[in-house]
Amino acid sequence: MDKEKKTPPEEEVGHPETLATGGAEDPKTLDKGKAADSVSEMAGSWQRNVAIILKEPVTLTSAEKKEHGRVHRLVLKKMDVVFGEAGFERKGLIWRREMGDFIHVVSLVKYNITGKKYLRYALSVNAMIKELKPKKQNPKDHDCHYRGRFETIAAKNKDDQEEKWKIEEDLDFDDDSKTENEKLESLSQTLKEKIFPFLDVFDSVDDIDAETFGKMTRIRRILTEVQAKHAGQ
Repeated sequence: MDKEKKTPPEEEVGHPETLATGGAEDPKTLDKGKAADSVSEMAGSWQRNVAIILKEPVTLTSAEKKEHGRVHRLVLKKMDVVFGEAGFERKGLIWRREMGDFIHVVSLVKYNITGKKYLRYALSVNAMIKELKPKKQNPKDHDCHYRGRFETIAAKNKDDQEEKWKIEEDLDFDDDSKTENEKLESLSQTLKEKIFPFLDVFDSVDDIDAETFGKMTRIRRILTEVQAKHAGQ
């Protein structure tokens, strides 16, 4: 009898199961309407709707592995085009771009769920203040001062569950409610219309109004400290 075993919840990207100290942040309405409206709540856990529990291991057939590989290459090819147009470069499953005082970091997380054969992705959206970590040329999620989730940033507000689920469906390639091309086009449009403008706010540290972030958020505290330092120089 095969022994039960746990399969890592994701491949290739060191993405946390739960939020790092400080957690994902809560931007409210950001500068010049660039960001998603009233994003007042980030995900409470990176495990949202993805239960990582001990189950009977499942072995993919050769045909299933081939199909997963085909879809994965399709996703990367499409996203490389969209991210490239926005000035990002990819290394592994992470796209990065420098903008002003920040490095923007968007990670694609590929989930392998024990006991399940489906292929599911998630996106994390992050920004790092360069002067605070000058040696970090290729930061990852956990290096960033702002950390958020794709579906919660793209949704209109914290109660917009319908929009969150629609966006999550675009990252679930075993959900046949849409064709592959429809999923990829919908994902591309969301990135162009909501995620990239959201990240555009993270440009000049001194031009960001820290008051637009929630009172108890880590990013607001960090921005306030850096802005005060600059004002005193």
